[in-house]
Amino acid sequence: MNLCVHADVMVLSPDTGDGIKQHPFTYACILGIFHAEVLHTAPGSWPVFKTMEVLWVRWFRYDMRWKAGLKQCHLHRVYFVLNINSDAYGFLDPDKVI
Repeated sequence: MNLCVHADVMVLSPDTGDGIKQHPFTYACILGIFHAEVLHTAPGSWPVFKTMEVLWVRWFRYDMRWKAGLKQCHLHRVYFVLNINSDAYGFLDPDKVI
């Protein structure tokens, strides 16, 4: 993953469980890559320091008004989630990136 070249990534969409058909992927733009030393504590074991890597991302949202797909011969259109939304930015495990 490179912030200077192609910083956009794709992850599997979460299962909402409400039966609404969603696009199988969610997209984000990487804003930063962070490494942290965290103290991992588990019941019944000694605390251990581990290196944790996370991506700070800004999420994209699908333009549902845009007709896309094979029948329409158009790619899906996405746009950034607005800054006023609390879910516009987030942290992502690099292992989840496809």
